[in-house]
Amino acid sequence: MNRSITRAFHPALILLCALLCAFPVAAQTDAPQVQPIGFGMTVEETISATAAFDWWQIEATAGDQVDIEIEAYDGLAPVIGVLTSGGTLLERSEDGAPNGTLRLRFEFPESGTFVIVAGRAGLDQGTTIGRYVLRVERVGTPTVIDPAFQEVTFVCEDQEVVTLATVSFHMDASDMTSYRVTVLGESGFAPVIRFLSSAQSTDECLLPRPEDRVRATLSLPDGTQVPSNPTNSNQLVISPNGTDLGEMTVIIGGVDGSSGQYIALLEGLNLQPASDTDMFNVRFGPLPAQSTTLTAYMIQVYDRLDPVVLLDEQSCDDAGARGCEQVAPATGTGIRFETYGNIVGDRFDAGALITDTEPHTLILSSFANRTQGSYALMLVGELPPRSFAD
Repeated sequence: MNRSITRAFHPALILLCALLCAFPVAAQTDAPQVQPIGFGMTVEETISATAAFDWWQIEATAGDQVDIEIEAYDGLAPVIGVLTSGGTLLERSEDGAPNGTLRLRFEFPESGTFVIVAGRAGLDQGTTIGRYVLRVERVGTPTVIDPAFQEVTFVCEDQEVVTLATVSFHMDASDMTSYRVTVLGESGFAPVIRFLSSAQSTDECLLPRPEDRVRATLSLPDGTQVPSNPTNSNQLVISPNGTDLGEMTVIIGGVDGSSGQYIALLEGLNLQPASDTDMFNVRFGPLPAQSTTLTAYMIQVYDRLDPVVLLDEQSCDDAGARGCEQVAPATGTGIRFETYGNIVGDRFDAGALITDTEPHTLILSSFANRTQGSYALMLVGELPPRSFAD
């Protein structure tokens, strides 16, 4: 099953709901109980007829992500929210049902003291009372940034992820209506896909899930064939549906502690007319760059496109030949899908070798600007085993 981030292109809807249902803090008649709470803590309290809510103070760092959960008992209809220390609403849940459970995920925008509100639906206008259990779990921490401002690691849900490669690009009028990102690795590799849109402020990440297993076989450069399993594949479909996404960034990562070779495919690309050129900003992740390399290939998919890749004024027509001997041939390398064909390189496909963590611009075109057609951008790399020195 393909997973799509179309739902993430409308963050304004979430903000609108929060504003329409804002906590009437200034109108409260009872001074709230104020108690400290920390990450990983669980507390139990009671909402009474004269105390419609409690305030729980928490210290957070900019970028901290938390899951807040409230379980209600004895007839209480719960509600939860997050305020600044001065009482300004930042986020809130919907009103819960009696004896219901609510969850709220929130990322703290800056460092400081914040307030988690635990109360009853309707607050002072509500009528339910009862007991509640409040849990606060940290699921993400501020990312570690290297001196060149590239993320070394990031947190996806509750997993630390190593950045392997970053690809940024803009939508082209000749491209297909959607893009498909597939990552498949060796059995010990757990791929993560992260997608960002500059125009929509989208930032979504996907861990591999057994129910979304990609039915495919990995064909590595040395001829090794690796079938997919519940944890070594991941796929994301980006469907703009007429929405301006601005600069799109796809980050390929691997769950920390996993390792192995991988191939990442970005499909839905098209070169048309023949004189067209496409540009991608590609960057190699800091940790794998210490001991491995990253190869970017332009793989012809349909029609008679003869790919050419230009990297740092070094042009590559056929990988492995004719002045492009430093790039391994793409022949036989790729992903063989069980349900919709193969994306596998041949001797006419072009490529570029990246050995450092500096940003690189790939310019993709056709030989002598005489051919056109659809293609895939293929990244071949490796997440090396972590050493105690990393």
